[in-house]
Parts: sequence; C-alpha cells; structure tokens
Amino acid sequence: MLEDWSRFKEEVISGTEHKKLKIGLGARVYSNRLFPRIVGYFEKHPELEVTFYTEAGLDAYAAIKDGSLDMALDRMPENEIGMEKCVCFAKELIREKQCVLTAPDHPLSKKGKASILDCREYTMLTGLEHSVEDRLLRKTYGEQNITWKRVIRSDSIDTVMKMVKSGSGIAIGPQSFAEYYGVTAVPLVPARQDSLYFACLKSKKKEPEIREFQRYLTTLVSSACPD
Repeated sequence: MLEDWSRFKEEVISGTEHKKLKIGLGARVYSNRLFPRIVGYFEKHPELEVTFYTEAGLDAYAAIKDGSLDMALDRMPENEIGMEKCVCFAKELIREKQCVLTAPDHPLSKKGKASILDCREYTMLTGLEHSVEDRLLRKTYGEQNITWKRVIRSDSIDTVMKMVKSGSGIAIGPQSFAEYYGVTAVPLVPARQDSLYFACLKSKKKEPEIREFQRYLTTLVSSACPD
C-alpha cells in the first residue's frame, strides 16, 4: 500500500500543471545576499515553475506593466521609473546609501566622502544608454550640469564592477556592492539613497503565490536588516 501510495503521488505531482512565475532580479538582490534564500524558498515550493530575468538593462517596471514579468526585485528610484501608483504595487525592502565605487588604490578611495564634482575628472562606468542605471546617473549629475571626462557603458554589472576593481573607472552604486564585488565604497555627498523594492501589478498582488512570496521577503529582510 505504501509503495502504491508513493507511486500515485509521483504520478499526480508529475502530471500537475505548475504555476509559472516570471521574476526580474536586480543586482542588489545578489549584493545583499538574498538570492540563495530566494532559491531556497522556491525549492520548498515545487508547484511553482520560476524563470528569473537578470539582464542589467532590463526595465523591470515597464516589463511588469506590459505583463512580461509577474514581479520584480529591483531598484525603484522615486520619480524616475514612472510607475503609476494606480497600476503597480511596490514595497521597499532594503534602503542603502549611494556611494562612489572605486578600486582600492584609486585616489578617491582615500577620501571620507566624495561629491559628483569630485568624480568628473575620472572615467564613469554605467549601464547602456537610456537604461535605468544610465537615466539615474544622468539625473544625478544633470542637476549639477556636469560633463564626464569619459563614459564607458556595459549591459553587464559584473563587467562594470570588474572595470571598477581594475582601476579603469568609477561607478555610482550602493554600499553593498563594495564587499560583494571587492571594491571600495566612498559615501556620496550630498547624501543620496536608493532602495531595493518588491513590485508587481496591483491586480496580481493578492494572488496566493505572489502574496506569500512577498510576505516571505518582508520577513527575510526584517530579520537580516532589523534597522
């Protein structure tokens, strides 16, 4: 009977149509060490079939609105992405100070803090033109009418950070990037903050799979970052 029951369960499970979820993941998911815990969550939910999208140039919030993604864990700069509050739901998970990211032996690494003006004589490393990263950088230095000495773009955050580490240029990013990628973070002044958000369509917010995953993430970051 036990053997028959085990065989029956395997047949039922294998024949069950899984719920498919498409999730966008930004670089801050990795630098804040959330990804292994996210994978662990879905390992406990075999009824969910998950596809992760991790393109550095992906506009996750546009993808949520057009239905290409079910949800995203990514930055959501205030007044930049243009998420309509009547359409999208977003919950802040982790807030981080923005820093100038440099090689450990870079001249700026010796400073206790750095401004955008301090950065203008160095090569700036950023995302593809018109990407979220690029739009934010333009907003940051556009306020001060700064022209960079040189800009190098890449569609890979790993490539950008390898160039930072080698001393080929500097980048703007959160404190968590420093330890994760082995670079130096110099706090940006005036102080700026950026956040990692959970986001989905409001119409999907109460779907069981999305609701439970969002609750899990909220509990996860609360225990990991009580402040």
